[in-house]
Amino acid sequence: MPKKAICAEIGAWKGDFTSEILRQTKPKKLYIIDPYLHVETYDKAWYGGLDSSQEKMDEVFKSTQQRFENELYSGQLEFLRDDSTKALDKFEDDHFDWIYIDGNHLYEYVKLDLENSFKKVKSGGYITGDDYNLVGWWDDGVTKAVNEFIENFKDSITVISIKGTQFILRKN
Repeated sequence: MPKKAICAEIGAWKGDFTSEILRQTKPKKLYIIDPYLHVETYDKAWYGGLDSSQEKMDEVFKSTQQRFENELYSGQLEFLRDDSTKALDKFEDDHFDWIYIDGNHLYEYVKLDLENSFKKVKSGGYITGDDYNLVGWWDDGVTKAVNEFIENFKDSITVISIKGTQFILRKN
């Protein structure tokens, strides 16, 4: 991904990949979009029934903020504790150089993240993400949504790479 970019990470959890983004791409501004919300119906997810509660999610959020306190203080990083649709709606279209998607893995949420990201990423920018071709509690939602998005937007995007569980798409 381009360095010194304006970018967003949808779904940060404890910030392990956030750390990699900061180290490798040195973004001008990185928005972390994550509701840090306990959802009991997702009983096999980190943010669901796997020994979780809203109190524990609040603790994860607080510790993740502390982990990046220097970047928060400098303004390089900003947390948007909201669902991705509401968070992205706060930005003008064509605002981001790239968006990394690793939020809710259920098909309907990945589909929304892809479509919303398409509007918010500049022409020539990237939509990228994780857990493609990886089966889990989300019933292959990531792969289904990405494949459908590629087909539906084939005249407006270029598939740069699908390797392992990662995908990179460029908005034409």
